[in-house]
Amino acid sequence: MEVMKMNKQFVSKMLQAKRLEYEAFREILPESLARRVENLERKLVNIVRECLEIILCYQPDVTASGTKAGIRKISIEQEEGQ
Repeated sequence: MEVMKMNKQFVSKMLQAKRLEYEAFREILPESLARRVENLERKLVNIVRECLEIILCYQPDVTASGTKAGIRKISIEQEEGQ
């Protein structure tokens, strides 16, 4: 149990260190580049949000046998004379 607590604290502190490192990096960027990075971050957040919505809302239609129901391949044969 103690090891889990230490691992959790370690991960938390490493994430905090990386966050601070990134903030420091952004502070030294030129203004025009900082705006572009900010714009890209917003776009990436929106893309990730949309992907998560798709993943979380996807529920395949599965029958008891484990195969997808609702989509079947059929063949249509033409009658002679048409």
